[in-house]
Amino acid sequence: MGADFVSLIPSSDAHVSYGHEYDIKVRLLGLIDNHLAQTWEAINYTSNFQIDEANRRAQFVCDTLEAMVKEAGTKEDEKTLILKGVYYFVNHSDCDGTFYGEECQAIACALKELNRQEEGEDGVIENLITVFDDAYNGDGEVQIY
Repeated sequence: MGADFVSLIPSSDAHVSYGHEYDIKVRLLGLIDNHLAQTWEAINYTSNFQIDEANRRAQFVCDTLEAMVKEAGTKEDEKTLILKGVYYFVNHSDCDGTFYGEECQAIACALKELNRQEEGEDGVIENLITVFDDAYNGDGEVQIY
């Protein structure tokens, strides 16, 4: 079980297990704020009987990221692009949906920064970078299914 990320026009893809995708989200959040990363990571340790608490934590992280993006406004710098990329990737459903144009560019930028900081230790990140770069540069989209 996992999520398939497919770039349409030109075509490339990367398969990421749900657990690995969850881990990538934690690591991406760590680029922005350690407290947000720890809050997201704690969702994994919340029992099924505490689903409301898990949802509350996820909502807190997404709301905080959204506020940070709004505060950054229309800035065009790399830091803002990384922030937006983390927000788009973390705030999106794991199992279906689509990323378009500038979302793909921002997510690729965030993944590149993660890959740079981790010195390329996770080959899946490089595959995802290719998928999101292909979609952005080819005026395509990334579909998750």
